[in-house]
Amino acid sequence: MLDGFLYVGTMSNQVLAIDLKNLRVAWEFEAPKRKQPFYASAAVDNDLVVIGSRDNKVWALDRKTGKRKWDFLTDHKVDGSAVIVGDRIYVGSYDRRLYVLDRAGKKVADFELDGAIMGSPAVAGGRLVIGTEKGTVYCLGAK
Repeated sequence: MLDGFLYVGTMSNQVLAIDLKNLRVAWEFEAPKRKQPFYASAAVDNDLVVIGSRDNKVWALDRKTGKRKWDFLTDHKVDGSAVIVGDRIYVGSYDRRLYVLDRAGKKVADFELDGAIMGSPAVAGGRLVIGTEKGTVYCLGAK
């Protein structure tokens, strides 16, 4: 939620911006082609709504209009939520990779972990913490 708007993905392949003050849908985005549900929560900042989908993509939408800005294809579904930190976006996939994207959707780096990444990363104190389906918890960043 940001500035009175709630951003949610649905099981019917849509992302909605809900104006809580006026109790109405401000905009609606539907992923084209391979229609799959959005299990992840949206990461939101002043410009972007970033959300992973079961269509193997991470979608970035314009926060004000809901128009697609970019999408990034992984090798498997993306059920965990992304996190936006400054000019970087961190998101995991069932393909065992933690992706680092820039704000234009270009891959900056990726890290192969020991199992599918089903959850969301947490970021604090210059560190990123994320777990895998194998039960391993990784802490990346400054010592």
